[in-house]
Amino acid sequence: MPSNKKKENFEPEQEQNATFSPGLYLKSQREAKKITLNQVVEATKITKLYLEAIEEDNWDMFSAEIYTKGFIKNYAKFLGLDPDEILKKYEESVKKTENKKPEPIHNYNFEKEDEGFNFFQWIVISLLIIILLGGIIYLFYF
Repeated sequence: MPSNKKKENFEPEQEQNATFSPGLYLKSQREAKKITLNQVVEATKITKLYLEAIEEDNWDMFSAEIYTKGFIKNYAKFLGLDPDEILKKYEESVKKTENKKPEPIHNYNFEKEDEGFNFFQWIVISLLIIILLGGIIYLFYF
């Protein structure tokens, strides 16, 4: 099994890459060792859905970071990689994405502006007036 092998270090080009992707690195290592996702599922008991999310860096798929870190650690161990290095890179990549907050497209004023009466309000008022006039006419003539 790959987990019995010596822990491998990151390749220099991956280490220097400013946009390091932990998931892509794990996927490339798995593919280089000709291991299928199904084999990883069998050995680690991590569902295929979560493994695919890890390989795509889809961290929102996990309900808590503790699960994300645990799955990454187990996946790295299975591949014979240093889990602490992978987790360190994961945390760095998450911090980078958290710091990039999207700019608001526009500032929307959530306070409702006074638009006067709308169409529905005019219909209700008109019906009340008609009912009131009909009642007055009924009282005086019948």
